Amino acid sequence: MSHTPEPWSVDEDAPRTINDKQGYSVASTYESGVAAEQDEANAARIVACVNGCAGLNPAAYREIFETLRGC
Repeated sequence: MSHTPEPWSVDEDAPRTINDKQGYSVASTYESGVAAEQDEANAARIVACVNGCAGLNPAAYREIFETLRGC
């Protein structure tokens, strides 16, 4: 099974909710035990990471990150 296709986005009306390209909820950072502002920042970071990795082979992630870490 594969993950929900990109792009993902932060919901404009509920900034702790992460949506797919059709606007359906994929995930949320609600009730994580931190302040709402941190939940919103976490949602934005998740979206940035997922969209930034679009098109990459998931099996190659570890090798890519290890290579970049050495730079």
